[in-house]
Amino acid sequence: MRLRGVKSVLLVVVLAGSLLLPVAPVSAAQSGKVCKKVGATSTDKSRGKTVKLICAKVGKKLLWVALTETVGQRNARKTAQSYLRSSSFSRSELILLLWYVGGFTQSEAEYAADAAGLWTTVAPTTTVPRTTTVATTTTLPRTTTTTTVALIETVSQRNARRSAQSYLNIMAFSRTGLIKQLEFEGYSTLDATYGVDAQNANWNNQAKKSAQSYLDIMAFSRTGLIKQLEFEGYSTSEAAYGVDALNTNWNEQAKKSAQSYLDNSSFSRSGLIDQLLYEGFTQGQAEYGVNSVGL
Repeated sequence: MRLRGVKSVLLVVVLAGSLLLPVAPVSAAQSGKVCKKVGATSTDKSRGKTVKLICAKVGKKLLWVALTETVGQRNARKTAQSYLRSSSFSRSELILLLWYVGGFTQSEAEYAADAAGLWTTVAPTTTVPRTTTVATTTTLPRTTTTTTVALIETVSQRNARRSAQSYLNIMAFSRTGLIKQLEFEGYSTLDATYGVDAQNANWNNQAKKSAQSYLDIMAFSRTGLIKQLEFEGYSTSEAAYGVDALNTNWNEQAKKSAQSYLDNSSFSRSGLIDQLLYEGFTQGQAEYGVNSVGL
């Protein structure tokens, strides 16, 4: 059974007084210790007491956080880490895999998915005090804790992102065209989509570059070039933007196209005008092109 991962996102989860990971208070000796890999575990024996630690992202740093877990939770977490080393999964897919295939309970599977290092539960970063007045003289404090959960980029997603960047460094692509290219290279649709969207590319500018590349090698009418870009995967609006951004002289394109036809075949004046109209040139542009080549 193989389930595939999903695009990485940044989620902000507002929880009331609890975290996704069961964490114990961190001693002064433990706090501030830097770790290197999210989801890694260790122990701390300061003050004569052994405390289980897990590496979590706190703010912009990776720090050790005290962790308490049951045997079932620990086994589920280790199994989840094993699955994630061989493939990419969304949280829900990983929970289902642990539940149905691994044989863990739903709560253990959910715990493991959150603790395995794919999603990082961060220590509280913002506490907003609120008060509730009881009767007329007693005020009880209440707090709302904001916890950030960050989704870590998988190896396959990172590779897809790098491949997409390499392609865009050498030539222009539409979003759809680049996704298909990455799929052709063997990436899953989800990883290819992630890699392409991670570029934050301006697809209008990519359409402009593609349009210029086509005009550098042959003549096109405006309509014909827009259709060519649409065939390459650009939307109609992107294709139109790319073509119009070049401020091309379509009369000259009609002239080049007419000459190209005459270099390869014989045409009557009316026949060549009809051919240019078929290629998408207007009546005026077609007649200009034919007149320019002497017919």
